[in-house]
Amino acid sequence: MYTVDKATERWLIDTYEAVFDPEGFLEQFQKLAAMHDSPICALHVEGPGLKDIGFTAGVDIEQVARDYPQFDNLWIERGTGDLLARGVTHDGWHTPLEEMERTDYHRYLLKPLDIDHSIGALCDLQPSGVFTMLSISRSRRVGAYQDTDVATLQALRPHLQAITRLYTRARERDNHAANLKALLDQERTPRLKLDARLRIDVANQAALRLLSEADLIYLLGNGQLSARTLEPRRFANAAQSGDPFELMLISQDGSRRAILQADPVPAGLLQGARSEPGYLISITLLAQPLDEPGQRLQKALDLTEREADLAHALATTFTLPEAAQLAGMKYETARSHLKRCFDKTSTRSQAELVVLVRDILI
Repeated sequence: MYTVDKATERWLIDTYEAVFDPEGFLEQFQKLAAMHDSPICALHVEGPGLKDIGFTAGVDIEQVARDYPQFDNLWIERGTGDLLARGVTHDGWHTPLEEMERTDYHRYLLKPLDIDHSIGALCDLQPSGVFTMLSISRSRRVGAYQDTDVATLQALRPHLQAITRLYTRARERDNHAANLKALLDQERTPRLKLDARLRIDVANQAALRLLSEADLIYLLGNGQLSARTLEPRRFANAAQSGDPFELMLISQDGSRRAILQADPVPAGLLQGARSEPGYLISITLLAQPLDEPGQRLQKALDLTEREADLAHALATTFTLPEAAQLAGMKYETARSHLKRCFDKTSTRSQAELVVLVRDILI
């Protein structure tokens, strides 16, 4: 079995690493063209009624796109069967120079380059008959490809297939991220996508404004997102669990509040990344200042002032010890007030009471 040389092996390693970088990926195929003494190297999709150049190294792709005509099997008009059967086709199957005047594409691209020798490698084949191929070409001045050239490409073919599919998935991921950001930017609710290290992948305009104010959420020196809660590390600790969580945010001066909701999302296709979840963060700003909810709870639930203070503090902190501290009462006193809150609201747990209180306040 033919094996690739050291230079080609190095090219393979670099190309696998470059699939997540469009410019770096294009540069790799420019290098492949140079390795085969080719002025052109193109990955393109062909099939019934379909023409789409994925990328082209060594030529003006905008010129190609303008002048690419619509007809079947442009690059290998007489070699499709050979390509699909063997995975590689070359030389004699390419369009001869004397036939290039038939189309604008040949006139604008192949004729000036004096192309007359070519190798094509099949990278993907769909049940519909659509196929993706890599094509590298030489002029007749350089000379025909030898059997060793064909063998090299044949040995590369499984890697070219894998690389092509990885590249397609990477572009789909980038397009999805771009579409997600565009969608998020239309929303008024601050939303952020965090990676596994709590660094921001995507943030909409509302979230960026909130970050610039830095009174509810802010960035640490290492780029991680942090949030202002009663307990400084509560956000980081909750995020380490990998589970959904919810926190009350309170600005430093106490004038602003918000509910932060975090849902884990898959890491996605990330080069060299472990399969760890990130988070999709949504932040709901609460309009009422902190000195009004107690009065609203008193009226709505028929609570005393101190009972309302505890109920509001519990909805803010979610734990009774923290709620007692926020409300300025001892823990045992808080337990007594909590029991009376249960009786007056017909709730049976702190969770039920918090849901009821938040329904009134939000």
